[in-house]
Amino acid sequence: MSILEVIKQRCPYCAAAIELVVDTSMSGQHYIEDCQVCCRPICIEVLACGGAGEVAADAWAGEVDADVSCQLRLYREDDVLEGRR
Repeated sequence: MSILEVIKQRCPYCAAAIELVVDTSMSGQHYIEDCQVCCRPICIEVLACGGAGEVAADAWAGEVDADVSCQLRLYREDDVLEGRR
């Protein structure tokens, strides 16, 4: 298994399908990545990685990729500022 994994998700701002490259060597990561479509900052939280059969999914995911071994949470930067996360 590769340490870097491409995970398909949806932008919480524009709902465009995007691909994220995630370091699966450790869970509990928090970082910000700009949407490839609308360029707004997406807050990304890696909840769990490495478990075979886990599925990447959240409220914004249109499709679920069963081959992915990470669980992510994507949210808008303004959700953090307003305490909605």
